Amino acid sequence: KGLWNYKCARPDKDCANYVRTVLGSLVNMAEAISEEELQYRLTNPNGEQWNNHMKRMRRSLLEQQHK
Repeated sequence: KGLWNYKCARPDKDCANYVRTVLGSLVNMAEAISEEELQYRLTNPNGEQWNNHMKRMRRSLLEQQHK
């Protein structure tokens, strides 16, 4: 646990990625954006409202569950 596991050799590369590339990849994995969120943000002019819309939808779902 907590160790790196090699998945496959990269014969197309002769040196490691820059630190910035590695850190960017880690940030992307931590954000764990879903396909639905990505599609919403790219196709909706109010894409930045994703979190607010999701909060409302979760609240609505809970309200319906308690009826």
